[in-house]
Amino acid sequence: MNKLEIKGFKCFINARIPLSMLTVLAGGNSVGKSSVIQALLLIRSNLELGPSIPLNGNFLLNLGNSTQVLSKRSDSDEIIIDYSWNGQNYGQSWNIDIGKPEVFLKPSIRERRYSDVLIPITSNNFHYLHAERLGPRPLYEIGIRDRNVGWQGENTVAVLSSEAVEKPDYNVATEKSFPKSTNPKLRNQVDLWMNYLIPGIDVSPKRISEVNQSYVFYNDNSPYNVGFGISYVLPIIVSGLIAKQGEMLIVENPEAHLHPSGQSRIGEFLTRVASSGVQVIIETHSEHVINGIRLASLKRQIAHQDVMINFFSKVEGVDQPNIDSIQLNENADLEKWPVGFFDQQQEDIATIFKLRKANRQ
Repeated sequence: MNKLEIKGFKCFINARIPLSMLTVLAGGNSVGKSSVIQALLLIRSNLELGPSIPLNGNFLLNLGNSTQVLSKRSDSDEIIIDYSWNGQNYGQSWNIDIGKPEVFLKPSIRERRYSDVLIPITSNNFHYLHAERLGPRPLYEIGIRDRNVGWQGENTVAVLSSEAVEKPDYNVATEKSFPKSTNPKLRNQVDLWMNYLIPGIDVSPKRISEVNQSYVFYNDNSPYNVGFGISYVLPIIVSGLIAKQGEMLIVENPEAHLHPSGQSRIGEFLTRVASSGVQVIIETHSEHVINGIRLASLKRQIAHQDVMINFFSKVEGVDQPNIDSIQLNENADLEKWPVGFFDQQQEDIATIFKLRKANRQ
């Protein structure tokens, strides 16, 4: 997917968001990042469920009714979402009846353009991880839907405990295998990457077929005894490793509950996933994740042209969010640094120095 155009949806009147193999959505709270992902999820729902799509439930979307998703600044009663891939275009539009709020979107009669080529969001295994992933659990259901860990990572342990992961079909591509490793088996690669993020961790998934349940121990400890970080990041590792070339992986807040070093390394991991041909879209508030991506670029794990950072911000007097699209140069430097882009640390340090100076007087 090369670009996404959103018209009339939530905070967007008419916005164009460039995308790459690895796209980062960054910015403050309530500036449109989640709305971009929701637009992608609506398109995916349209492909899975047909022309009329629910606004609540699928992909954990809770968008309310149709009038709540129509941009209040729009001069039309239509929501349009278009995207392109290698010159081919796909789009969908929905009409909103202002006088009759609905909990689903009905397609408009206007003809839209459709692509006849396979692009990431149309692939059979579309991977999405919600910001609110499952924390520690004593048991997990065995049921698996295709090669997918689920929207909250609920199928992660079921995937890892399955005998299917020992088959060659689950072997991890060289591009995203842990550096210098020789065993491509999924469980081995999960252990290596988890140890890179959280040193010393051992993941032991087990299956109890008689009761249709699975469970996992970490270093022989219950998930409740090792904290949320491991439970939150394990689905990202598994999802990234099972995603195949030509598929899409969307991850909200990959840094959640991770130490800064783990945040940087999850950025590096997701970069390697993108380098294998999986289109990766990340929503993050972490400069450590972005620095991990920059480090991966310097290590030549991904071409700098394949990274796009879209920074969202509010501008006084402007009706929709401002979007600064930032690319990396060959030295992994950002081509521009807009006001408010991860500069809080510098501002805090400057304030600390001023207060120290004032306190000494």
